[in-house]
Amino acid sequence: MKPVVISFSETMNNERVADIVTTDLNIDWIKLKETKKRSMMTNILDILFNRKPKLAIDLALLDPYDMIIFMGPVWVGHPASPFRRIFRYLRQHPKDYGLVTVCGGNCDLVSNPKLNECLMKRTGKKPQFIKELKIFDLLPQMEEKDMNEKMFKYQLTKDEIIRYADQAKTLISTYL
Repeated sequence: MKPVVISFSETMNNERVADIVTTDLNIDWIKLKETKKRSMMTNILDILFNRKPKLAIDLALLDPYDMIIFMGPVWVGHPASPFRRIFRYLRQHPKDYGLVTVCGGNCDLVSNPKLNECLMKRTGKKPQFIKELKIFDLLPQMEEKDMNEKMFKYQLTKDEIIRYADQAKTLISTYL
């Protein structure tokens, strides 16, 4: 199997985890770059209007790969909108795929129950795996309003990056 990691990261948390995973598992890595600057309002509009941001990538680069591993954030319960063009590519060129996300997490839930459904809807195929690496689990208990602010700005420590990368590598290696 020939896998590729496709990452997107605004806070660099997902990128730092992807760096270790791709290096240690010797997997090709594509870092998504958007053609325009992103803001919180852009994120909201993308979700509300199902927009697909323009990317600086030729999707034909994905043709030789058998498996795509997405590594990026989840925004308001949905995979980051920069992945949407690649999800559409997967609908037209079915391949195995999975998602590893360093995300805020939900205070009340073990995992996001709609994430699998959202991915199936966008790609036309069930993901091989979903791994949520939650920032929520790293923070001390506090008021929910304070928690949300902390999660948005949180930078993983070196030890947390290594721990999350190890969890991701263990999962991904079972599908290679």
